[in-house]
Amino acid sequence: MGKTIKKILAITLVLAMALSLAAACAKKEEPAAPTAAPTATPAPTQAPVETADAVVEDEPVVEDEPEIEAEIEPEPFPMVIRSEYLNQKFTPFFSETGYDRDAAALVGLSTMTTDRRGEIVFGGIKGETLNYNGTDYFYQGVADLTVTVDRDADTTTYHTKIRDDLKFSDGTPVTIDDAIFSLYVYLDPSYDGSSTYYSFPIVGLDAYRNQYADQFGSVVNAMIDAGIDHEWSDADEWPEDLQQKFWADVTDKWHEVCQSIVDFAGGYTARYASSIGYTAEEIADNVGLQVAFGMWLWGFGDVDYETVEVEEVNDEGETVTTNVMAEGADIIFIAEMTGKEFVLSDGEYPTIADFYNETYIAYDGELADFSEVEDPNETNQLEPIKAKYFKEMADALGVALTVTSIEGIRKINDYELEIVTNGFAANAVYSLGNLTLAPLHYYGDKSLWQPENGLYGFPFGDLSIIHSKDTVPLGAGPYKYVSYSDQVLYYEANPYYWEGEPEIKHAQWKGAASATELSGIIAGTHDIAETSYSPTNRDRIKQENSNGELSGDVIYTTTVPNLGYGYIGLNASNINVGGEPASDASKNLRRALATVMAAARETAVNSYYQDTAFVIDYPISYTSWAAPMPTDDGYEIAFSRDVNGDAIYTPGMTPQERYDAAIAASLGFFEAAGYTVDGGTVTAPPAGVRTTLYGDASYMEFEAAVGADGGGDHPNFAIYTDFKEAMATIGITITISDLAWNNFQTGARSGEYDIWTMAWGSTIDPDVFQIYHSTNMLGKTGSTNSNMYMIDDPLLDELLFASRNSDDKAYRKAVFKQIFDIIMDWAVELPSYQRSNFICFSEERVNTSTIAKDSTTYWSYLSEIATMQMRNQ
Repeated sequence: MGKTIKKILAITLVLAMALSLAAACAKKEEPAAPTAAPTATPAPTQAPVETADAVVEDEPVVEDEPEIEAEIEPEPFPMVIRSEYLNQKFTPFFSETGYDRDAAALVGLSTMTTDRRGEIVFGGIKGETLNYNGTDYFYQGVADLTVTVDRDADTTTYHTKIRDDLKFSDGTPVTIDDAIFSLYVYLDPSYDGSSTYYSFPIVGLDAYRNQYADQFGSVVNAMIDAGIDHEWSDADEWPEDLQQKFWADVTDKWHEVCQSIVDFAGGYTARYASSIGYTAEEIADNVGLQVAFGMWLWGFGDVDYETVEVEEVNDEGETVTTNVMAEGADIIFIAEMTGKEFVLSDGEYPTIADFYNETYIAYDGELADFSEVEDPNETNQLEPIKAKYFKEMADALGVALTVTSIEGIRKINDYELEIVTNGFAANAVYSLGNLTLAPLHYYGDKSLWQPENGLYGFPFGDLSIIHSKDTVPLGAGPYKYVSYSDQVLYYEANPYYWEGEPEIKHAQWKGAASATELSGIIAGTHDIAETSYSPTNRDRIKQENSNGELSGDVIYTTTVPNLGYGYIGLNASNINVGGEPASDASKNLRRALATVMAAARETAVNSYYQDTAFVIDYPISYTSWAAPMPTDDGYEIAFSRDVNGDAIYTPGMTPQERYDAAIAASLGFFEAAGYTVDGGTVTAPPAGVRTTLYGDASYMEFEAAVGADGGGDHPNFAIYTDFKEAMATIGITITISDLAWNNFQTGARSGEYDIWTMAWGSTIDPDVFQIYHSTNMLGKTGSTNSNMYMIDDPLLDELLFASRNSDDKAYRKAVFKQIFDIIMDWAVELPSYQRSNFICFSEERVNTSTIAKDSTTYWSYLSEIATMQMRNQ
């Protein structure tokens, strides 16, 4: 089985969305206490007319008096925000998908504010004026942040001061204890969410987290080694009931991960539902089909049905034969490991228990291995369970905590704290300076707030109290949670919000199938939606608006660059000479291939995206401050120099002339790699055998894979096509494998392909350590398996650390440039395209003049949602 689809797709947490909700306009007067919340946004109704049951005696009766109806103001439109399918984990601690996190961000509040460039606003309480594209904007937040680096002591101190007038939506004041409570949740050894606070070297953290592990780790590990079927005896070091509870928890957690895969897969039904013979709507309405789809998407099952040949005329006027499902055919789902069959068309569906059985067999009962590879959060789910049972062992033996606090977390007063770390990491500020202000009195147990006894609102090693609120959030954000029903979250304005009660009093966050973004706005089922800036979407928006523009009388759009980029990867362990990926000959071989693909980018990207995306030349999103810009010294078009270092292209070349020049340069690289080149053709490979992860392979042919479901619908597919034709003219064979996504991602994550194409998501502060450091190469013990390029370069490894260990952005940008140059020198990645996204609004229902101006990747409409208005307000 391969790594999850989540890691491969360009989906990430969009940190800016959570951060920017802390940005400010002006604080309004404190409102009166709120009334009871409705369970859903009410629809406009006629007010009831009160009637009397009896007439009071001696009261004069007026006959035939006309009835006067009170004038009823219509209920304002609720703001309906369209999302992908929701997993219903709306907690700041344990939400699993970006969609759930975004939904929770409307309710929650954190301490950091960032501007339109993604820069931190350190003086948030008084605010700062910062310029963007020639316009000054005032930013205000809920906290001040100071970062102090002590080079002599090799420590860094993150000091946070919050406003003293914050309140949660239930009226309870916010204090720094709420931030400390949140920190201890994230840092508890049994924490099983996706946050990585524990990865930062906070002073004293290891001593606190590992105190029971050091004492009881060997016993719990022995129980694990004994296995789930172990028959307990008096010779065992652990109690029998502990063994039974432990394996019950492991089994439950395994089932939970399987369910989280199914939930996560729900966001991709629009694109892939037809692969199992159904529509996205049919899958959404059927739990059994959801399980089958999740298993299929993750590679734990396949679908079989009878097909018939159909002749069609393609765009070129050619008659082609395709296979389609036969009318009335049985749709059979076949489980991967057991071969068990389910006739979906007859109502036979796999269950989560079936999914568990398949994965249990595939991973030989190893929850750690299964969860690290397959969990959408890629989290080792065994470790939190082990931590719980370290505590269970301690309780059984009456062993108390010896380390009751984390030394590096220091409360200064009710509104200030500091966090001290060993060393310095540039990206740490975006976590340690962005504290979650989650209400201790709600998510925790106030009676267990006993820091002197090592209690921070919950028992050490037991987060069940916090988990009990996973689906019902409470916070200090602009909106407060009201209810959830059938993929819709209902909110109402928080009267205690620090910026002032939002103008829009009711809001909904609505989960929906993909491909409904625009149709839902047109039909009136939602008011706001994000979608890709594709030619299809662009043209449809223009068609709907009477002015033929992207913003008109039906749809108003803002355009922001996607926080990520598309690329083509070359596996150094597969494409090399003589099994030596780092040699000059191997690099020249990869350059021979990359140079021709690079020449095809402009035409292919323009053809697929038209004017909605552009070619990039360095392996980083164009949105990042670390991305080299064309005006920077040393900027070069990717793979634009020949084997002698001379420019391949000259100004004014036609596309065909560029192809011809690239092919000629490719021959030079092939020759430098040891190939025999005769008369403009590669006639013989170098001596030796080209070794790959999958054994020996031909020097004269290479496989280029894409997960476009066999239809070629991918922006880089045209690059592959031109590349194949060009290579054929010089004697090199390129095989294009266009695969179903689940099969493709499994092969890519295992290193099967020579060449593949995917996209990377980005974060607000770039950290490319995971995807390029040698310790993360495929197959390495303890690896994240995210270095699919198999690049192993000591200088690169050193620079990757250097990019983290400075607070000087100019220096870091120079280091990143060196990193990118090494990657390009190895020719293991060809940056391809930077696309954009539309954020679309209903012009008929949203007062678009109140939307945040100059939207960016880091500053969207959500950043100023408190001052947005609907049309009938």
